[in-house]
Amino acid sequence: MANDYKAQGEETKKKFEESSLKTAHEQKAELQTKHDENIAQARKDTEEQIDKTSEDYLDVVRSASIQKDLDLRDIQETRANMGLSRSGLSATEQTAAILSAGNKVGASQRNRQQAIDALEKSLLQYETEQGTALREGILSIDTTTRANIDKHNSEIDQKVMELESDDYQAGVKAQSDLTIAQINANKTAEKDRVSGLNSAWKDGRFGTYNNDVYVIANNAGWSVAEALTYAPYIEAIKNGEVGTEQRVVKLKNGRERVVTVKKNVADYIAQIPGISYEGIAAMADYFGVDLSS
Repeated sequence: MANDYKAQGEETKKKFEESSLKTAHEQKAELQTKHDENIAQARKDTEEQIDKTSEDYLDVVRSASIQKDLDLRDIQETRANMGLSRSGLSATEQTAAILSAGNKVGASQRNRQQAIDALEKSLLQYETEQGTALREGILSIDTTTRANIDKHNSEIDQKVMELESDDYQAGVKAQSDLTIAQINANKTAEKDRVSGLNSAWKDGRFGTYNNDVYVIANNAGWSVAEALTYAPYIEAIKNGEVGTEQRVVKLKNGRERVVTVKKNVADYIAQIPGISYEGIAAMADYFGVDLSS
């Protein structure tokens, strides 16, 4: 009996750990996806703002150039109206007009560079904060998962020790307790699975046929990862894109001929790589396919 208890305990711990690690992997994948989306959006926003500073700078350059030409023309006209024998510009006056325009352009360039530096600094700080948040989120998931596994393992080990030290009757009762622990572990895993599916469904992660995939995944007992794996096949069935196959038909004259025909949905479902019997049954039931023929 002692050896049986220990083997059952180890199997219970193994299943619980596999379920916990699978859930943790999916949670970390969701964190990573959200992090990548946030960073991509932040970079896009920063690029757009930098482009705007370039447009503003070019506006100042054009404006300064126009103002310089106006200043030079005004000076020239003023000299002519004063009756000066030479109506052209003096070197001092020309230099002053050019310097004024250059100063405006230079100030705008400095302002533009300062704005770009500030935007890039802000982006870098945001990326750093997001990276820190991602690492902390992943660490939290890993820590919580490992703590739950260790706690569960400790409880199972303790229960096994009690079973091994008790007499037969106490062992029978403890065996029942161990079974309950297994049931509770399965309930926890099932709760996590359903919670993950609900979250993915709410976010529309199953694609064009989000609701269809969600219903089939629930009935088949799929995790989020499995639902995402088989979603393209569900979409193909919904779109009538189940492929073709070669069949030999007998003609009226007795000869045989190979023809290409559209696969039926039952064959298509049965040929999906890696799909479980529960998955086949759930898809067949959902699409009203008879698998008995």
